[in-house]
Amino acid sequence: MCPQTRKNVLKPFRYTSCCTLQASHSPMTTSAASLPEALTAQILQHVPQQQRLQQCALVCKAWASAAALATIHVQQKLKPGQATSAFESWLQKYAGQPESLELSCSDWNTQPQLRLCSLAKLQRLRLQGLKLLLPGQEEGSDACACVGTNCPAPLLPSLQHLELSSVQLASSSSLVQLAAGAQGLTSFRTRGITIGQVEFRCVVSHMDDSQKPAVQQMAAAITGLLQQLPRLAVLELLGFPVSDAAMQQLGGMQGLQEVSLEHVDHMPMCKLQHLPSSVTQLHLQGNSLQTEAFARPSMPPQLQQLAGLLRLELRSCAVPPTVLGAFTRLQVLKLASCTLLPAPDDVDDEEVVFETEGTAALLDVLAGMTCLQDLELSLRGLDTVSTAPQRFSALTASTQLTRLAVDPYSSTPLAKGAARHMFPAGRQLPQLHELTIMPDDAGSDWPLTQWCIDSADIHSIASCCIGLQTLDLGHSVRPGAEV
Repeated sequence: MCPQTRKNVLKPFRYTSCCTLQASHSPMTTSAASLPEALTAQILQHVPQQQRLQQCALVCKAWASAAALATIHVQQKLKPGQATSAFESWLQKYAGQPESLELSCSDWNTQPQLRLCSLAKLQRLRLQGLKLLLPGQEEGSDACACVGTNCPAPLLPSLQHLELSSVQLASSSSLVQLAAGAQGLTSFRTRGITIGQVEFRCVVSHMDDSQKPAVQQMAAAITGLLQQLPRLAVLELLGFPVSDAAMQQLGGMQGLQEVSLEHVDHMPMCKLQHLPSSVTQLHLQGNSLQTEAFARPSMPPQLQQLAGLLRLELRSCAVPPTVLGAFTRLQVLKLASCTLLPAPDDVDDEEVVFETEGTAALLDVLAGMTCLQDLELSLRGLDTVSTAPQRFSALTASTQLTRLAVDPYSSTPLAKGAARHMFPAGRQLPQLHELTIMPDDAGSDWPLTQWCIDSADIHSIASCCIGLQTLDLGHSVRPGAEV
């Protein structure tokens, strides 16, 4: 081919290639910008939130609007010292979009400030490690310009789930204002709340006369909060004082299903009888710093109205076995750092307590709990010496067990021979995947001659629990036993 012919052939090839690239680029840009906003938002939902709200939103105004429309579930983790002003501006601009908002700070000591605005569609709100200001509040103030129903519009009219963890509020009335602006709440969880500069978990644990007015004011605020939330199904008040009036208010909530209360040593346990029969999950926590058994809050001997309980968790409480007798439908029972009654009044933390009568009553109750899936016993006053080994078969009375943890505060983890009655030949616990009996970190202060599990017991456990995934027998295995 001559040079002139080659030149004529290459010219149209170059021209065609250039036209093809130009034609394929221009229509793509035009079609992306002209997509319906709803369709663009649906596509952008598959893009990570940070990239969607930053890079994608900068393409054009249509994409910025679509990115906001796509962001109905907002998650933001703040770095220590990071300001929230930009986030507040975005939140106010697109207040009608988010359905869930989760904002947290990794350093709770800094507690960045968040001014909450009215969010019409918000259904779920979770705040952690922040200083929260409501409409009408200023930093450092202890009052609201609008409280309760005096606000021009509900703050969070669609909110159903609220969780506050390590959050600082301006005043106790902030809780009432939140409740008044979100009367459709069905779930309210709070722990580690600070009012002004006072953390109520610490105040209630070590209350003196100078702090009593603040505690009483907060107790009144809790009662006012409950009055605003007639649809409540889940209530978690960890670190707050609960008055008699508040307990009576709970008694009228027939839709209440889950209740978690802390510092019950400042609330007479008999007030639990006000809880409605609709409650299926109950978590009570006493003062974990109180080591004396006689000073721990004691459960009432009977709670017949809670016969429908499915989950019961008690921590740092005194437990009479009779109260457990009505809970035959329990699926989860956790007694952590609890004292088994009856116990002498002069028991200290170092003294070993043997209560044969209480242990026998507890085992009789457990034998009737055939629906248990998770059983955890960490008890003072459990008699593992005088109680007959065969009675401990009650610990595995439920064939539905998936987890069993036994950690008594006594000289031996279990009575000698108890394991072979818990896991006899032919017994099948196919769903049990975690078994713990006196873990390694529980200590080894008992006489070394009283190990309770040998190689035969280990083989029995293996034959009964074919699905076992975690086995922690700690110091309870006799030296030389083959695992």
